[in-house]
Amino acid sequence: MKRYSVYICLVLLTILIQEAGCFFDLQRPTNTELDASINKLRSADETERYAGLNEVWGYGKYGKAAFPEARNLLKDENPYIRSKAIITLDSMGKTGDVIPELIGLLGDYNKEYNGPRFYSAIVLGELGAKAYEAVPTLIKLLDDTGTTRWAAAEALGKIGKAAKPAIPKLRQLLQDEDEFAKGKAREAINKLESL
Repeated sequence: MKRYSVYICLVLLTILIQEAGCFFDLQRPTNTELDASINKLRSADETERYAGLNEVWGYGKYGKAAFPEARNLLKDENPYIRSKAIITLDSMGKTGDVIPELIGLLGDYNKEYNGPRFYSAIVLGELGAKAYEAVPTLIKLLDDTGTTRWAAAEALGKIGKAAKPAIPKLRQLLQDEDEFAKGKAREAINKLESL
């Protein structure tokens, strides 16, 4: 349960940052600061790359000049950096430009950390109908474990009509022991059946 709480907090924080203009002023970097952050994204040192992503994430929409470098980090060997790259691109409002990469990350299996799969599913759901190509892969993720299942269920509900083929698999998830996954499956079924 503690692990779910951490992921829920991270998801809420991501959404908050995405809508940050409503709550606080994003840090508008100077050109020098943005250039320094972009250089960190290009670094061979993973600690530097992660620090650069944190900086660019804080710039939100003002960090769009770092888009090419952040996009490249979706392929980083470190799954924590791949996850942070997803969140950073989301804060820029640029995830619609990386749908194929996000779909590819849904298959990013790492036994210790499922962040890239989880965050990709969350962000694809936020994109709604634009992410229709992700439906077959999201349906497969309903067989995954933990938070990835409920993130996939939620995403399918948000994608809409194109996700109607997921209803039988979502119904199977209603028999799961995980109450949160069941709840997300129920929500998705209700949304999809109402279309």
